[in-house]
Amino acid sequence: MDAFKCYLPKVLFGCGEMQNIGPYLPGHGQKAFLAIDPYLDKAGFSKRVVTLLRGVSVEAVVFSKIDPDPDCFGLDMAAAIA
Repeated sequence: MDAFKCYLPKVLFGCGEMQNIGPYLPGHGQKAFLAIDPYLDKAGFSKRVVTLLRGVSVEAVVFSKIDPDPDCFGLDMAAAIA
């Protein structure tokens, strides 16, 4: 696996905070890996996030095949996609 860096500059939490994601992204790259629960994905949250990211010129890859407490195989699959 290739080396990579992961930065977590801000954690947004609260009702409606998803709408404020745009101002935090400039300077952190042009691509994002969105790991999301399959139920939240089906409920449309990933589409909303992808739309917000596109609004600030960030391309997103969505991964929604997440199990609670994923094993190494699930993590390997996510890493390969990322």
